[in-house]
Amino acid sequence: MMYDTLKKLVKFLGIFSIALTVLFLVYLFKNMDILNDPDALTRALKGHLIIGSIGFLLLQIIQVGLPSMIMNVIGSLSNIFLNKILTSHDPSEVANGVLVSYTKLQSFVFMPVFGLNQGGIPILSYNYGANIKERFVKAQKVLYTSAVVIMVFGFLIFQLFPRTLLSIFSPSSDLISMGEGALRRISLAFIPAGVAIITTITYQSLGKGFVALIMSVSRQALLLIPLAYMLGQIGGIDSVWYAFPIAEAIIAIVFSIILVGVVKKAFMLKSKEGVING
Repeated sequence: MMYDTLKKLVKFLGIFSIALTVLFLVYLFKNMDILNDPDALTRALKGHLIIGSIGFLLLQIIQVGLPSMIMNVIGSLSNIFLNKILTSHDPSEVANGVLVSYTKLQSFVFMPVFGLNQGGIPILSYNYGANIKERFVKAQKVLYTSAVVIMVFGFLIFQLFPRTLLSIFSPSSDLISMGEGALRRISLAFIPAGVAIITTITYQSLGKGFVALIMSVSRQALLLIPLAYMLGQIGGIDSVWYAFPIAEAIIAIVFSIILVGVVKKAFMLKSKEGVING
C-alpha cells in the first residue's frame, strides 16, 4: 500500500510538471508577438528549458530523498508502537529503559557498517554504470564480508559483556537484570542486519531506492511490530526481544535471494543498451 501511494505521488508530480508546461505555452502564444519578433520564441523556449530542467531536477531529488524521509518516519512510529507493547507487559517501564539503552549501544556497532554505505554506493554505482559486473560482484563480496566481520565482533561483545555495557548508564538492578537477557537476544539480529544493510545499498546502487524503502517498511511495520506483539502474547516480555533477530533474518534472506536475480537482470539490460565494458 505504501509503495502504491508513493507511485501515485510521483505520478502526480509528473502530471503537475506537464500541466505547468501547458500553462507556459498558453501564456507564450497569448502574450508574445511571435510573428513580428521571431527571436521572442527562442528567448521564451530558453527560459522554458531552464524551468523544465529545474522541475526535472526537483522531481529527481524528491524521488531519491523521499524513501529516506519515509524510512525515518516509519522508524519513529515503530519505536512508539514498540514502547507501547513493552509498557503493556511492564508498567514499571524498565523494559523501555532497556530498549533506550540498547538503541544507544547498538549505534556503536552499526555506525561502521553504515559508514560502508558512503564508500560502497559510489563504487557499486560506478561499476554498474560502466557495466563491469566482475568488479561489481567483487565489491559486493568485500562489503558483505566487512559488514559481517563488524557485526560478529559486535555480537560477541553484546553476548559476553552485557552487564558491562549497561553499567555505562548507571542503571537500576531491575534494568540490569532484564537488560542482560535482552541484549543477548537482540544482538542475535546483528549478523543478518549487516547482510540486510549491504543488500539495501546494492539495490540503491542499481537505482532501485524504492526496493530499499520496501525493505525498511517490511522489516519494521510488517514484521518487527507484529512479531513483537505476538511473541509478547505467547511468551511474555522476554520473548518480545526475539522479534528483532527474526525480522532481520527474514528480510536479509528474502531480499538477498531476490537481489541475485535483480543484479543479473540489471547487467543484462546494460549490455543490451550497448554500454561498453570498462
